[in-house]
Amino acid sequence: MQNKTLIELLEESQENLYAVPHPFFRSRKEVLRFCAEQVSEKYVEDSDFVEKTLSAPQRFTSLPYLSLCVERTRFNIYGFVHGAAPEQPNLNRLSWKNKSQIRKMMLQLHNPARGREVFLEENLSGLLDLSKSMEIDNFTQGVKMPKFPLSEKARFALRLKRLRYDLRGKLLLFAHRDEKNSYKIELLNFFSLHSMYYQGKSGEVKINHPLKEPLNLELDHVAEAVSNPNEGYCNCSERSLYTARKLLEFADKGKIPEVNYLGGLSHMTQIAYFLEHPDYSFKTIDDYVFGK
Repeated sequence: MQNKTLIELLEESQENLYAVPHPFFRSRKEVLRFCAEQVSEKYVEDSDFVEKTLSAPQRFTSLPYLSLCVERTRFNIYGFVHGAAPEQPNLNRLSWKNKSQIRKMMLQLHNPARGREVFLEENLSGLLDLSKSMEIDNFTQGVKMPKFPLSEKARFALRLKRLRYDLRGKLLLFAHRDEKNSYKIELLNFFSLHSMYYQGKSGEVKINHPLKEPLNLELDHVAEAVSNPNEGYCNCSERSLYTARKLLEFADKGKIPEVNYLGGLSHMTQIAYFLEHPDYSFKTIDDYVFGK
């Protein structure tokens, strides 16, 4: 299966689609999104890989990471489950203890005098109380984004709505946690917000996932592309590619021996892949998805 391209797998999934009962689709994009989800579930050959990872000896004593050398630079790509923004009073917020430990770790890694630099995913400096200059603009990508300030009343209503949504979501997640690997991973990520041990285990699950790159990131790309087809919107995989190219650029210009990057866990394996394949392009997939 891993020898097949994403487009071949999506075509195969669509051929089988009408042989079984399926939801009513209003557009080709909905079909592709459904097929991408089916491919993700169907081709995870080891259905117990989450449990096996949890029962295996602990691999990381703190944050999970992938390490690789490109040219003359050592890249350490750290990933973590960062949860919601700190001003949002909901269940998906990173604990103060985890924030403190992660901040301390990044400060210890950052030592330009010894050739060690730390870079962060955009908007993480505020969460971890670190310098804004450490960030890579993977969201805005050099474009000044407009701000839409909300009144205090509107912010309170939004927070209350999100809290209700989070409570309902967590109850459903606990009730159905044994049905799918995706549910198990989501629950593990929730535990990670309050535990560095589970931060490490979440990283192990990400690294051990049976679907390897680039197929895994390509499936995510299709699912996000059809859900958010707005021009100018960059999804997770596209931001990872942008970040990898920026890291390579900074390392080359600054002749940096060691680059450490911290971002959301979803980016970790993607950025590691793109560091070794910086010329990768989503054009073929996008042409297929949008019918160009």
